[in-house]
Order: sequence, then C-alpha cells, then structure tokens
Amino acid sequence: MSFYTNKQSGIWAVAATVMAAALLTPGAAWAGGMAKDLDGQVRANPNSRNRVRVIVRFNRRGVDSKSLARLHGGDAITDNPLINGATLSVPRNFLKKLQSQSVVSWVSPDRPLASQGDTDCQAIAADQAFSSTVSSAPASA
Repeated sequence: MSFYTNKQSGIWAVAATVMAAALLTPGAAWAGGMAKDLDGQVRANPNSRNRVRVIVRFNRRGVDSKSLARLHGGDAITDNPLINGATLSVPRNFLKKLQSQSVVSWVSPDRPLASQGDTDCQAIAADQAFSSTVSSAPASA
C-alpha cells in the first residue's frame, strides 16, 4: 500500500529539486557591516580626511591587509589573526568604500580595552567561598 500517489510523489520530487538547486546556487558576495558609532561618525563627516584607527574583520583567510589599506589611502598597523582581521589606519572618507569590499565582513573603531570587573571575586561570590572555614584536620573514619 503506497502512502503517496504517483502525482504526489512527482510534486515532492520537483519541490526537492527546486530546494536543492536554491541551496546549492552560490549567492552574491555580501558587503561588510560597520559598527553603529563608527557609521554615525562617517555620516556626520563623510568628506573628512582625518585618519581613523579601525579593526577590520575579513570573511576569508589570506587577505593582504597592507594592500587593502593602501587601496583605501591608509596603512596597515597590525594583523589580528585570532579574529581573522587587521588593525588599519584609514581616512574617514574611505571607510564606506572599505566596508563595501567583498573580503570585509565588519569594520569597527579600535576602541580602548579595559577590565569590565564582572569576573572579580565579589561578582562571582568567590569572596564568600574564600572566607568559609575549611578544616585541615583529617576526616575520621
């Protein structure tokens, strides 16, 4: 006893073929995004030639950050292989062009790093664990 009729099986086969073709067809290259605060700075002063220090994340490995920076009127400061990116110094008026490169997935300002304090002893209640008394006497049997 067949669960589907021949007509229903044919419809399922066509639907599966269309879905497979849609999933396997390569899509268009996506341009990168930009951090909201940096985008606001660019919009406020789109023609500014002042250099901005940015961190650029790439969507593939092996991008030549020095060439990319030079192409956009800037300099490569350092590569950041742990995040698949680089720190660049680029004129503000070139940031939109940099963002639109097919190898760029994200552009953000090079913000200063600081401790957040959320893993300090009190935040995770370690001070209470440290202050509890622990007996060093051997356990009795």
